[in-house]
Amino acid sequence: MTANGQHYALASRDVVARVLDGEAIIINLATGLYYSTRGAGAVIWEGVEAGQPVGEIVASVCRQFAVRPEVAEPDVQGLIGELIKRS
Repeated sequence: MTANGQHYALASRDVVARVLDGEAIIINLATGLYYSTRGAGAVIWEGVEAGQPVGEIVASVCRQFAVRPEVAEPDVQGLIGELIKRS
């Protein structure tokens, strides 16, 4: 599966987030859901928040963590899917 052209965007103004010291802290103010992720998860969040295509997010993870795209892409899609499910 290739997701190079796939984009995700925040659909709610109720979601606020910050990346501090390599940790993404994401809060949905409407639901009170708090999500925290470090390392590759923070890189993935930054890409989503910036509106990057999934392929670019995968490439960022590969560059920063020296993994192959076929390893990184399922993790990227998995975290994005989890965030969507919990929104």
